[in-house]
Amino acid sequence: MVFKLFVLIDSLFPWSSALQLWVVLGKMILLNPRLIRYNIVPKLTEIVDFRAGFGLDKQGLIGKVLVKYPYLMGYNFDKMLRPTLEFLKSIGLTDIGLQAIAVGYYEVLCRDANKVLRLNFDFLKNCGFLNAQIITLVGGYPPILIKSIEHSIEP
Repeated sequence: MVFKLFVLIDSLFPWSSALQLWVVLGKMILLNPRLIRYNIVPKLTEIVDFRAGFGLDKQGLIGKVLVKYPYLMGYNFDKMLRPTLEFLKSIGLTDIGLQAIAVGYYEVLCRDANKVLRLNFDFLKNCGFLNAQIITLVGGYPPILIKSIEHSIEP
């Protein structure tokens, strides 16, 4: 299983040496030991499909995201990540905004779009913000969509 994970990382970082790949693999397993148990081939297919939606095909960005946040491989793409991506696109975020979220704020991707993200978006709309203003706000500070309304946003 570790060898399959090594092959996955090699495909995401084609420019790396074997030693660098083992270091990357070690970091990923250290952050998320469950990676050893995952069925890698279906996860890789999901990752390739998912990364296309974010425009992460360029310059090894998907590899950088997975090394930094290997927990993403444990999430169900169809039930959690895909609806979140679709919601973020539906509110009008650009590919650059989506990439910034994927690279810097993975915790936004791991929240339920209907239970958390949409509620916060609707709250901001009810406060009088226009869609364009909310998009700018989310582009500058993506965690605004995952903050607690009662404890962080409202006060």
